[in-house]
Amino acid sequence: MKPIPSETTQSLHESTLRLIDHFMNLQIDGKKIQCPYFLNKATKVRAALGVLIGKGTPEDIEEEAKIISLKHHLDLASIPQEKLKEFLVDNNLGIDCSGLAYHILHQEVRATKAKPLKLFYPHAKSFFRKILVRLRPAENCSVETLVSDMNTKVVQLSQVTPGDMIILLGTGKDHDLNHILVIHAIEYNPLSPVIIHYTHALQWKRDGKYGGGVRKGHIEITDHNTSLLEQTWTENEKTGEENETFWRAKTAQRCEIRRLHAL
Repeated sequence: MKPIPSETTQSLHESTLRLIDHFMNLQIDGKKIQCPYFLNKATKVRAALGVLIGKGTPEDIEEEAKIISLKHHLDLASIPQEKLKEFLVDNNLGIDCSGLAYHILHQEVRATKAKPLKLFYPHAKSFFRKILVRLRPAENCSVETLVSDMNTKVVQLSQVTPGDMIILLGTGKDHDLNHILVIHAIEYNPLSPVIIHYTHALQWKRDGKYGGGVRKGHIEITDHNTSLLEQTWTENEKTGEENETFWRAKTAQRCEIRRLHAL
């Protein structure tokens, strides 16, 4: 990936970038571990703590790992660094794409607007559900929540800014998956965006059980007059069809750049 020259780049608030770095480098007994990707459909867990359903903060995940190790009388210090991620995955600890997006956006709104992120939850119809989402906003945040016009609006590629999201609806072979990427930095030349840097949580097929997690990629804008899908997407040094994130975008029934009303 090309280095990001500070004089031509806009990025999220420093504290938000630290949060992203924390997700990418969990601290488990002094060892740095990439936060795994959590797939809630696979576990079928409902009404659990946020950390157990892919919605926890880095601190939540680190603390839960300690609790689980104590429960099973495991010494985390004795587990090699390369095996610690397997320990997290095997105990269903990780973050899903909307959980990661929520925490990044919440921190950005707190840092830049001095207030917490408040979202509308279109699925919360009953009084009980409305109370529940107020008490557990991260746990109830989904891609559908963030794509709602109540919370976000569509922006054009030429107007993209850090904090915007790339939202993919109906992706995959069966068009039954949704996904979200958060733009954390943009390079300009001189005023137009030329490279979009994003963060997301995903597991590629080639990753296997333990390879997915919080990761970064970038999109080089070669023509502002064409769609996002006509640009060059690079992640894990893969482009084109080898880039499974780009494949997700290509198969999406809707691919939009959206911006929080709060930002």
